[in-house]
Amino acid sequence: MALEKEVGGEIKMNQMDYQEIVQAEILTNDITLCLGCDNGDSHSRGFAYADERKVHYSKKCATRNTLYGFLHEVGHIVMGHGKTSKLRRYEQEAQAEQYARDSFRALGIVTPRSKVALGNAYVARRKRTGDRIIKAR
Repeated sequence: MALEKEVGGEIKMNQMDYQEIVQAEILTNDITLCLGCDNGDSHSRGFAYADERKVHYSKKCATRNTLYGFLHEVGHIVMGHGKTSKLRRYEQEAQAEQYARDSFRALGIVTPRSKVALGNAYVARRKRTGDRIIKAR
């Protein structure tokens, strides 16, 4: 069943529905969600500690874009991308991207094209430059 509806030519989804999806992912996958903490890591984009089953994210999931980013991070945990993972980083990123896309499809939500394009570009960059991309400061 789709959680979206068309209103005035635009696709709309209630913010509460996004929060319900987040809560379901947290419960289903035994994940802890941190919406900003004092661990020293930036929450500007979101990241996951797969071994700790913890997602750090900058904001509540109020849009398709923020939900997609959250589901990408959940994908890292569900796929087991911890410290002992044998996959290259770009392979992990590709799997997390696919998890987010598959989740959107299963929920009947239209996947944001801009997020897919950014994800594809990121995976390609990771593949091209290797596992050690240095973050800009």
